[in-house]
Amino acid sequence: MPCSYTLFFRGIRSSFAGLGAVVIFMGALLAAALMWPAAHASSTPPKPVPRGVDTLHIRLAAVDTLSTFEAPTAVRRDARGRLYVLEPSRHRLHVLSANRAEQHTIGGAGANAGQLRRPAGFDPTNGQALLLADTGNGRIQRLDASGRALEVLPIPYREETLTPVYPPSSSDDAPTGSGRPRAVQSTAGSGLVVLESDAPAVWYLDRDRAVVRRLDAFDTRFRDWRPQTLVRSGLGALWVLEAEQPRVLITDALGSIIAHRKLQAPAEGGFVDGFASGAAVGLVQPHAIALVDAETQQPRRHWRWPTAAAPLQSATASRDSLYLLAGPHLLAMPRQ
Repeated sequence: MPCSYTLFFRGIRSSFAGLGAVVIFMGALLAAALMWPAAHASSTPPKPVPRGVDTLHIRLAAVDTLSTFEAPTAVRRDARGRLYVLEPSRHRLHVLSANRAEQHTIGGAGANAGQLRRPAGFDPTNGQALLLADTGNGRIQRLDASGRALEVLPIPYREETLTPVYPPSSSDDAPTGSGRPRAVQSTAGSGLVVLESDAPAVWYLDRDRAVVRRLDAFDTRFRDWRPQTLVRSGLGALWVLEAEQPRVLITDALGSIIAHRKLQAPAEGGFVDGFASGAAVGLVQPHAIALVDAETQQPRRHWRWPTAAAPLQSATASRDSLYLLAGPHLLAMPRQ
């Protein structure tokens, strides 16, 4: 082969080699650019708290211990200032007077009317009637202030017809259900909203316990949810709080969806509990509480709970105080 052809082909090979190096270099730069966000996601600082939102760090020295229970899971307050603490492991509800002295307990293990089996949630309403999610017995019970059963409502897993018994006259009139009710809230006009955890589903019932709506996974806005509890805001709307992400589903008393959104919470993860506070809703996480506007869902105030302390399980509020459940302790602190 003549020398000129040899030089020609050598030049072509050099050009392709140089082009290949450029392609490899550009590919490496593109891969590095794509991998950068994933590699540094854990080091990305959290979103700043919106302007105008107070963030208060709770000091343990400012917290008083009111009482101690065995694995309590929920605390609520009624309009008369009484506190209620749920103790599922002992199948009972503790009632504390307005001066925080224990008055009496309600429940006890069993399936008879007025007895409970690992209850998961409750609504003290106005203090004259109590609604309990009797989870282990698959039913809702409405009790008077002394613990006497006024109504027993079995919650099914799938069926659309509910048959309440009220008032039950004997243990034979205290049926159980196939569902696992986790939370219950009263609505205006003596209706009920029940969160069933197995399906999961939210039942909206009228005063005669007819099903107005059953919100479940067939609704795309509820399909991938793990609902934790219910809160009835001061405006009358029902908030369904999510356990794994800081999301809320807000409906009216008939189940029509008002809002479905992810909130800017003060900590990672979902909610363990919630409470109504005037025109706001308190959202409880293991180490934070967010107070958000009930109408706009915008944050008003954040409380940070010390990470070294036992995680929060529940909270409620009065005008002047916050009441917290952390570990076995019922705690109180100034609202500030």
